[in-house]
Amino acid sequence: MDPLVVDVELAPTDWDALQRYLQTRSKQRTSRRDYLLNALLAAVPVIIVLYLLESGHGQLSPLTIAVGLLAVGFCVTLLRRRALRAARPKPGSASIAGTRFEIDSIGLRTVRKHQSGFADWHVVQAIDETSEHVFLPLDTLVAYVIPKRQIVSVAPEAFVAQLRQWHAERRERSTSSSKAASLDAGHGSLTTPESSEAPPWSTAPESLDAPHAPSTASASLGALRTRSSSPAPRRTFWSDLRANLLVGMRVFFFRPVRPTDIVSSFDQVVALLLILLGVAAALDRATAGVDAEFMTFGLYTWFALILLGLWVSALIARSMSERADTRTLLVVGLATAPWVLIVSTALSFIPASDGSGWFTYAVMAIALWAGFRAVRATYGYVQRQATMVMAISLVAIALAQNYLYFETHLWAEVSDEDESDLRTPSSQEAEAIFFDQSGFVSEALDRLEPQRPGVTDLYYVGFAGDGYQRVFRREALFSQRVFADRLGTGPRSLELINDYEDRESFPLATLVALRYALSGIGKEMDPKEDVLVLFLTSHGSREGGISVRNGVSTIDSDLPPDDVRSALDDAGIRWRIVIVSACYSGVFVEPLKSDTTMILTAADSQNTSFGCADDRELTYFGEAFLRDSLPKAPSLPAAFEHAREEIAVREKQEKLTPSNPQMWVGASMAKKLGQLGSLPLGIGH
Repeated sequence: MDPLVVDVELAPTDWDALQRYLQTRSKQRTSRRDYLLNALLAAVPVIIVLYLLESGHGQLSPLTIAVGLLAVGFCVTLLRRRALRAARPKPGSASIAGTRFEIDSIGLRTVRKHQSGFADWHVVQAIDETSEHVFLPLDTLVAYVIPKRQIVSVAPEAFVAQLRQWHAERRERSTSSSKAASLDAGHGSLTTPESSEAPPWSTAPESLDAPHAPSTASASLGALRTRSSSPAPRRTFWSDLRANLLVGMRVFFFRPVRPTDIVSSFDQVVALLLILLGVAAALDRATAGVDAEFMTFGLYTWFALILLGLWVSALIARSMSERADTRTLLVVGLATAPWVLIVSTALSFIPASDGSGWFTYAVMAIALWAGFRAVRATYGYVQRQATMVMAISLVAIALAQNYLYFETHLWAEVSDEDESDLRTPSSQEAEAIFFDQSGFVSEALDRLEPQRPGVTDLYYVGFAGDGYQRVFRREALFSQRVFADRLGTGPRSLELINDYEDRESFPLATLVALRYALSGIGKEMDPKEDVLVLFLTSHGSREGGISVRNGVSTIDSDLPPDDVRSALDDAGIRWRIVIVSACYSGVFVEPLKSDTTMILTAADSQNTSFGCADDRELTYFGEAFLRDSLPKAPSLPAAFEHAREEIAVREKQEKLTPSNPQMWVGASMAKKLGQLGSLPLGIGH
């Protein structure tokens, strides 16, 4: 039988009818599982936002959650209706321009100006009709519409009957021959069964970035992608890899991508993953510093992120369609990801980005946009559920990094223990070492970024007193990193560290060095607005404060609380956050009290703290406060309270005498903390 030919010119009323049909069909095909998925996708971001807006302790009332969900649902409904009204084509517009349908026993071909496409009957899910239209749905969001008033070659009833006959015969033949429709493994597009009857004139859209507004042949938020039945030229692995890398660049830089540009295979997925890991490792090493060393702990985070990426890709593909091709999405995503890393790394060199919230939001926005583009390049359109999956995944990964403290860096600044000089210096060598300390501290002060007028800058000084047990060095460096991440102290940080095995990486931690460092920082700070974080870690005693042992001087000394107070006063530093991780560190509270000071200690004045063994990474206080509480807490007081509870539970389990950590906040300092709500940590009550 000759093909049935229908020339169609749609009117806006046909568009409205198609939208109503798609909405009805979507509701009919929505299962309980789909309703549950949509509910979860809507609930998760609402709960996260409400959690961040409230006290930060997760005390969300059912009424608050319900109101939030209703508000989101109302907004989504309004936006959807507004989008449909805005997308309604006007008479004569290109989206409803003339289209010719050529339909036979194999499928249907659509011919428009500059574009044609072909769909085999097995991808058409049904033949539906109303009194005025014939609908050929391809998915819940994609369908062809043919107005009955424009069927003139045969009677509309005979036209529909013939379509249903061809549809049934083709699908039955396709099923019996085990050649059901599938996504093209090479290009991620819909293919027809391998048959000699396939028409030679089936072609793909010229570009995925062409407008996807619903047309006479297709009305939905996406477009059907078909591929040419002519065989593609054979290419080599390297040419395919080059083509995929070019696809990633075009996706990221807003250039059009054709379906035939993408080469999907397992080898390409592996190669692109290796390239991504290589780029990430190279950027990490290049930004780590000259003295950085390789840290294997970061590999665990990388493996976890790879698994999360695979899982998220599968969720995105599933949200697009039950038959969506995940492998092609992986190819496009992996080819695009290196550009996300490169641009994000470039942004990190902006001075204001260190520790600031806008940098995190910028990176998340770049990643979300790149993911959106990758999905669109893969499938030709983006489902609403896929966008929500991407957004929720990014937020979840960001929260996981804060709560679980993912270490994404493979290189970190640590000393080389194998090259350390372990012997005690002679008197002449000790004199030379002490003589060089003032210059050493001056160099560290010169590296600090200048104070910014009108901006509350936070400065950090770390002091690791005991050089015979490296746990204090590790804790001071870890503290510096955490405060850099949470309070933006990175470019204004200075470390004074005693390490018996390394006297060259940092200035020695002595009272003289502390006074000199605080004096220099005091000259840089604005005493009216800037805040200093002073972190002291070492052994402690009731009488002397904290221990100071550097292996250079044969006479050990202590750092008393009164000397710390006088050093701060002499430097003119008004706003102070002093943290003391040591036994009996509560002795620092009374001497350091002032209206503009916050004091946090690992113990009270009568008890010891725990975890200062040389083979440990952090003390008990360091683990509870720095590692487990501060990265995810909404405020410093909240972080301390959480750490105090965690320490109490641990000490009870291990049957230890309670250390009883202490906190004291001056009245003016409490107000100051409340004014710092714009900082990344969100300090406040």
